[in-house]
Amino acid sequence: MSANLAIAYLNRSDSATLTASPAAASNAPITYLQNDSRGHLFAAVATGAQDIKGTWGGTAYSIACAHLDRTNLVDGDTWRIQLYSDTAWTTGVYDSGTIAPFATSLFANWSFSNAEIFFAPVSGVKSFKITVTSAAIFQASRLFLGPYSTAQYNPKYGMVPGRETNSQQKRLDGGSLAVNVRAKWRSLTFDMFASTEVERAAWYEIGNHSGNERSVWVSVFPGVGGSQERDHSVMGIFEQSPATKWSNLNLFDFSLKLNEV
Repeated sequence: MSANLAIAYLNRSDSATLTASPAAASNAPITYLQNDSRGHLFAAVATGAQDIKGTWGGTAYSIACAHLDRTNLVDGDTWRIQLYSDTAWTTGVYDSGTIAPFATSLFANWSFSNAEIFFAPVSGVKSFKITVTSAAIFQASRLFLGPYSTAQYNPKYGMVPGRETNSQQKRLDGGSLAVNVRAKWRSLTFDMFASTEVERAAWYEIGNHSGNERSVWVSVFPGVGGSQERDHSVMGIFEQSPATKWSNLNLFDFSLKLNEV
């Protein structure tokens, strides 16, 4: 696939009827994968294979990527994505095979991990199954499944992948620096430009759909692998809706900041 920025904003899994097999823990239902609350974690009831199944009741979609956000998967765990052209998970049209969710040691020093995959678009998908096998009782915060769009150009130089926090520092009278430790989240700040009406219109549609209230998944270096792909891949919400500025003939500029959900 192209190494240019990929943005996935039509999350088809959010409109699917999801089921878990075995059934999810009673206080951690499968539907938690369909909202952006970090505290809502889907959880299995035991270690081993866990199926996440979804169907759209006969409606067919094109699917080209999958992302599980804020999981507890570690090295040695596996996942498998299967897509079907019927609603009963019978006629397969895509199978990733059983694969590692990420490269060895990629998330070794993180408090969570993300699993993601891109593949050639598969049309006519009416149901899907994601099978995860983990040494611990599997947990995940968010699921993305759908198509993606590739940007005409990658971000301009000056892109900033960062980590932000609402922790607070205070210098005490004795000189010690006290820190009230709170949550952390990742952010991605970057400038883009487009040179065709087609590209401008595409970003306008992304802004119209996502605004600053719906989550999107952005991967600046899709398929590159390693820390470069990991650090520039964020599922988040735009701080402001994407809006292009007509700065010159056939040149449109815009700046974006994505805050991790």
